[in-house]
Amino acid sequence: MSHTRRNVSSGSPFEPRVGMSRAVRLGPVVSVAGTAPIGPDGRTVGQGDPAAQARRCLEIIHGALQQAGATLQDVVRTRILLTRIEDWDAVAAAHGEVFRDIRPANTIMQVSRFIDPEWLVEIEADAVVGPEGFDTAIADYYERTPEEARLSQGPFQLEEARTRELIQRFAAPPPGVVVDIGGAAGAYALWLAEAGYAVHLLDRSPRLVAEARRRSAAARRPLVSCRVADARALDLPPACADLVLLLGPLYHLTDAGDRGRALMEAARLLKPGARLFAAAISRWASALDGLARDLLPDPRFAEIVERDLRTGQHRNPTERADYFTTAYFHHPEELAAEVEATGLALRGVFGLEGPGWMLPDVPDRMAEPARRETLLGVARMLETEPCVLGCSAHLLAVAERQL
Repeated sequence: MSHTRRNVSSGSPFEPRVGMSRAVRLGPVVSVAGTAPIGPDGRTVGQGDPAAQARRCLEIIHGALQQAGATLQDVVRTRILLTRIEDWDAVAAAHGEVFRDIRPANTIMQVSRFIDPEWLVEIEADAVVGPEGFDTAIADYYERTPEEARLSQGPFQLEEARTRELIQRFAAPPPGVVVDIGGAAGAYALWLAEAGYAVHLLDRSPRLVAEARRRSAAARRPLVSCRVADARALDLPPACADLVLLLGPLYHLTDAGDRGRALMEAARLLKPGARLFAAAISRWASALDGLARDLLPDPRFAEIVERDLRTGQHRNPTERADYFTTAYFHHPEELAAEVEATGLALRGVFGLEGPGWMLPDVPDRMAEPARRETLLGVARMLETEPCVLGCSAHLLAVAERQL
């Protein structure tokens, strides 16, 4: 079987001179060449500072991987070359800042010198992009956008309030074990930990896991664990959880088989009588968002919406992060069928926000108790009405493992 070769350049003046690439991808394999701490101006970054030089090397490697269609999560091996072996600890710490939750194989060695005597370190990396890897557009989106702050802003405040409300309505009271799959920076995980649950947070984004770990360390009741994981293959024992949250992975698993695997994994974790909360984005979310924010005059957005409505496959070829990233948008009955296919007993598919999320002044309304209750009250009244379920931007399926 033949593979297409892709050469990646970082713009280094050494690449054409030597006849080399910063990285080469052949099929699923990506090899990143020995990378020196060169800045955009061609000068050495961090002169005399091995940790600063290592961070610059890793920045260049990260960029090369992205150009090759890979992510840091795909890295399986790194090699650190030092001119002074006594610098290993500082350089290893910088390496750990990036790879703490990824843990590639690693070698640290001393060499006599590099081309430029100012260089104290070079780093190489090898990656393997599996067919089930994290889509690079999604990985880049969560690297660039502040997901950790999203639920405190705009209409997302209504999403958070209603999600908490439904969890409180259907979940068994604490104490109990919660597994939050796709928990990002811990918005729901830390709230549940504070309520008395023992919470394990899992997410595909190393950056968001690191942020969750930081927030947990400062919390009165910290999380039991935070780690990088793939929702489709979890390293947890069966029947270990009293409550499982799946409040994001179904957005970004665009293949029905992958969504089924994630749901089966979540179901596997449930104890008898325990419940699953699985969120999806409504098929009509982008059309309604375009109406509310006057985005439809942009022909690029109009084309995105047309595809969303026709196929559910959301793609954003533009530079605008507010047009979201690669995702799948569900019909309500489709979400119900995917959850029921796990063998769990479906308790309902609920519209989270109702139509209120399209109002331009949601934060103001949420800040005033009476108007907040009106927003929430309308969402409750319409939460299971089939005719208007799709008016909510998000859907929430609640299911139970029967005794």
